Amino acid sequence: MADELAALYGRLYLDQDVPVQLAGMLRAQGVDVLTTLEAGALGQDDPDQLAMAIAADRVMVTHNRDDFEDLHEEYLGEDRSHSGIIIAAQRRHLGVTRDRIVDLLNRFDRDQLRNSFFYA
Repeated sequence: MADELAALYGRLYLDQDVPVQLAGMLRAQGVDVLTTLEAGALGQDDPDQLAMAIAADRVMVTHNRDDFEDLHEEYLGEDRSHSGIIIAAQRRHLGVTRDRIVDLLNRFDRDQLRNSFFYA
């Protein structure tokens, strides 16, 4: 039963520009998070980071709006699929970012996140 419930919710992949402290804050809320550091992918470029997120069936979370907007458009234009992209605004208080991401995950299931682009 737990596996069935987990399959409904978006799992996250935090880009290397997102503070790793956010991962712990999200995990405390029950969110499944993988960081770039944990994936051994530090220093890889944005297309490779997105490919890692896709391979792990995880929603990409990044601060890098311009590059990931372009990648999203590229994927859609080439009829390629991704697991979703969340642009998390850089804020002074990570708790606000955490709350906005959790709100998105509570409103949209994994299928609704797929190939979607959100601002949090």
